Order: sequence, then C-alpha cells, then structure tokens
Amino acid sequence: MVELGSIAAAARAQGITATAVSQRIRALEEDLGCVLLSRAGHNARPTPECQLLQPRAERLVREAALLRSDLEQSELRGTLRLGAIATALTDHIPAIARRFRRDAPQAVLAVVPGASQELYQQVELGQLDAAILVAPPFAVPKRLGALSLDEQPLVLVTGAGAQGASLAAAAANQPLILYDRRSWGGRLAWQYLNEAGCPFEVFCEIDAPETIARMVEQGLGAAVLPRWKGLSDMPGLTLTPLPEAKRYMRHLLLVAHRPLTGGGLLALVAEELRARA
Repeated sequence: MVELGSIAAAARAQGITATAVSQRIRALEEDLGCVLLSRAGHNARPTPECQLLQPRAERLVREAALLRSDLEQSELRGTLRLGAIATALTDHIPAIARRFRRDAPQAVLAVVPGASQELYQQVELGQLDAAILVAPPFAVPKRLGALSLDEQPLVLVTGAGAQGASLAAAAANQPLILYDRRSWGGRLAWQYLNEAGCPFEVFCEIDAPETIARMVEQGLGAAVLPRWKGLSDMPGLTLTPLPEAKRYMRHLLLVAHRPLTGGGLLALVAEELRARA
C-alpha cells in the first residue's frame, strides 16, 4: 500500500475490495495502538510510525511467502529460484536442469544470472533460494547453507597460437582486458597482476569473464582469468598456467537461504553439484 500510494491501488494489486483493505489496516492499527496511514481524499500516506515498522513488516511478508515455497520444494515441486554467475551458467546450470527434468518434472527451475555480490545479497534477503557464486571475502554465516564447489586457478589467456607466452611478454605486446578488480573474483586477478611485478596497460575492465575471453579471441588484448570448465572449450584461445597461480584460486560456492540439510529441490541441486565436483 505504501508503495502504491492509495488504498484503491493496493486493493487492485491484491485482487480484493478497497473496503477489505481498509478493514485490515484498521484492525492492524487497533492491535498496534497507533495510526499507520494519514488519509487525505483518495490518497493515503504512511505516518512516522508506519515508516518505522515498514522494514520489519516487509521482512515478515517475504518470510511468509517462503513458507509455501519450502513445503512445495520438500515434495520436489514448486519453483526453485537459483542465482548463477556467468561462468556457472555454462558449467553447472545445464546439468542441474537435466536433473530437474529427470527427478523433479513437476518443479520449475528459475535461473537468475548476476554478479556474486548481488546474488549473495538476494540469498540473504530471501529473494533467491540459492546461488552459485564466487566465495565472498568473509565467512558465510552459519544460518545460511554453503557447499564448496570448484577451485579455479588463474591462467594467462591469449589468442590462438601464442604457445609458451608469459605474462611479461603478453603485457609488453598488447593491453590487458581486466577482470573487474572490485568484484569478488576479479580482486584475485588484480592482486596477482600487482604482485607479478611487470608493467601492464589496461584496455578495458569488466566483471564478465566470458566476455573478456571473447574479446581476447578477437585480438583485443590478453587477460588473466580463472580457469572455469567452459574456458577450455573456446578454440580461439591459448591458456598458459601462471607461476604461483594456485595461491590465487577463485573458489565457487553454492550458498542457500537455509542449511543444506534434508531433502527437497535444494538438496537435489546440492547432490548434483557434489557429483560434479
């Protein structure tokens, strides 16, 4: 109601009458002992008391919506909202989709692409059931579920035919396309480049490893990227191991809005990912 600006608009959104909405608001006001809306004509504005309660009320609504979802998922039906970073879309999502098709044909797998940090926040808020993402630079709270997946060493990515290339030679002959240093995965590549001690020119910076690899294929530069499974399937690239690169592993996790125990759709995803590890 607060977002829509009027009781009539809120009623239309809920599919009920304006009278029913007004009755619910008055009952809530009586129960809480305060006025929640300041009414003027057809408009209704939140009072300071309403604004104070709004964040907690929104959390309660989100949690209530998850109750039905949790019950449905435990019976291998309903919708599982799964976030995935770009490289996980090709490395892991097809196998998870096949598993749903085989073992949970009544369920819907709703995949949400995104960057690790935003996906993690959506899991925390309950907007996603789980997400495959780069491990955050802090410990995942125990109230969330977490499953360790791939550990991906950094490699030098150059165009086809550049066998035996070194980072120093690549940086001397062409600019680098930088895996965004502000991202959870890119910060590792940035740290490696700075500690490698060779000068380099940055041509472009983006939080999209697959796009970076395609740019390298087109001769636009070289890059230092984590070696996800799909990277080896790009024929126009040469992948060269880097000295000490295993110290800078990109670690992927499945993070879930609840512990990964029991059965249901979430357990099905975890089981498939464990089998592929």
